[in-house]
Amino acid sequence: MSTKSKIFLIIFSTAIVSLLGATVLYKHSGRIIKVLKHPVYYNTITINKAVALHPNAVYGIDISHYQKKIDWDNIAIEGTTKPIDFVFIRATVGRDKKDKLFTKNWNKIRREHHLRGAYHYYNPNHNSTQQAENFIETVKLKKGDFPPVLDIERLSKIQSKEKLILGIKNWLKLVEDHYEVTPIIYTGKNFYQHHLKNQGLDDYPLWIASYSTQISGSADWKFWQFSETGKVKGIKHLVDLNVFNGNKDELKTLTIP
Repeated sequence: MSTKSKIFLIIFSTAIVSLLGATVLYKHSGRIIKVLKHPVYYNTITINKAVALHPNAVYGIDISHYQKKIDWDNIAIEGTTKPIDFVFIRATVGRDKKDKLFTKNWNKIRREHHLRGAYHYYNPNHNSTQQAENFIETVKLKKGDFPPVLDIERLSKIQSKEKLILGIKNWLKLVEDHYEVTPIIYTGKNFYQHHLKNQGLDDYPLWIASYSTQISGSADWKFWQFSETGKVKGIKHLVDLNVFNGNKDELKTLTIP
């Protein structure tokens, strides 16, 4: 490439970045997500719009070690008077990984009196029994905690969808038998529609992620993750924002008696 061509390419690239806004790279559930800083170009539901859609609902966040150090004494969703009433924390990943900050965050949340829950990020290429054992070994649930959550977002690269569904059901059964409570399934709206719906999983409470459209009649959801770029006081990094489909009293009925 000639010197003139290189100069033109640099000027052109700079102009595009200036037009669209700088990008931010951050990790979420083990993957890199690119997010435009400029709010006009990022298609997501804002906290104010979510509140308008569900004015009487309660709101919460879900975190992992990617949020790093958290000032639990001062957490609050920016841009709204709505408090944070519940927190889900990633506990385990696949058959042998544990979140680096799970124990610290888990214990701190209990002391701050937020309703808490733990989730397992399911690796579709790992043995489901080993994954269940990893979660059970790591998470000790108490009265008032949410049931275990299975986070499934991807198809397997080494087995059919039919075998993946069997693995998911095996994880759910093993965990349910151990804790004696029905687990919650977390997944994306499209993944649910194309891969999980009508697969014998409809009796499990559903937590759906959808960042551009309101969740409606397609699923009987309990939680809706409406943004993965939320800003929360006390947390320097972007956070997933969630709304519960009901009021505080109904939310508490989901917890372990």
